[in-house]
Amino acid sequence: MQIQNILRRMCIVPALISETKDEVLAELAESIANHYPGLDKNKIYQSLKEREQIGSTGIGDETALPHAKISGVFEILACFARSLKGVRFDGVDSKPIKLFFCFIYPPEINTEYLSQLAQVSKLLSDTAKREQLLSAATEQEIYTILNDIVEKE
Repeated sequence: MQIQNILRRMCIVPALISETKDEVLAELAESIANHYPGLDKNKIYQSLKEREQIGSTGIGDETALPHAKISGVFEILACFARSLKGVRFDGVDSKPIKLFFCFIYPPEINTEYLSQLAQVSKLLSDTAKREQLLSAATEQEIYTILNDIVEKE
């Protein structure tokens, strides 16, 4: 599955209200559960929290890639969220995180989800692209930027 396919179905949260790492994980879980009916937001939250306990998914440059395996999910699901203030997330460079790209995936597709994480990490490593996402005014503008970034890669 290419990242373009995931972006077509992803949820977007243009302005997280969360102020802590746990609140971000809960807000991401709720957004995913609302966007993908049938998923349990508590199960998503617990899975994301357990993954963060292994090590922070903050990859630096104000970016984090929270992700978790969840049984009962049959494809890779994604949610992009932005915090305008930034949230302490224990990232590798200790900067507050402003851009979150969250993946939920079935346990049996480990290799495919790793490929998606690598693609997103590469996309978000570009300072100009991150600045575009941070300055976007609407959910639709964020979606357009993400799709433009992917199409140009």
